[in-house]
Amino acid sequence: FNMFLLFLIGRELEPQLGSGRFAALYGAALLAGAAGALLFEPNAVTVGASGAIFGIMGAAVAILWRRGVNPFQTDIGMLIVFNLVLGFVIPNVSIGGHLGGLAGGVFAGLGIAVAQERRAAWIGWLSCLVVAVVSVVGAELLVRSGTGGLGV
Repeated sequence: FNMFLLFLIGRELEPQLGSGRFAALYGAALLAGAAGALLFEPNAVTVGASGAIFGIMGAAVAILWRRGVNPFQTDIGMLIVFNLVLGFVIPNVSIGGHLGGLAGGVFAGLGIAVAQERRAAWIGWLSCLVVAVVSVVGAELLVRSGTGGLGV
């Protein structure tokens, strides 16, 4: 299911961003999803790409919003809501991974949208880098603190 969503969303978003920036967004969202999974369920084993997919969807939401389009009146908004609800209904789904990826994608997507508006590509790259670094450093600090995450 993740790869099907990546195909559907990626074929729309990658041409707008370029392959390099799309890959940077995917990687940053993947790390944000991993940090979110660790924060919410530090002892759970998680696999998959759903955090990154949620990040791609989050970036699409941010880009649409910056363009004056209400993303929740589009297919992408409804897809996010549907998948979040499914995550709470289906057992063994990493809600933290989904929410972390979504948050990272929204932040990186806002940076990318601003970069496109200002024709300053470095802003988009920097926003992806910030998401990646904050995710890794945040996860490391969480592990070192031994607090066990949120325990949700």
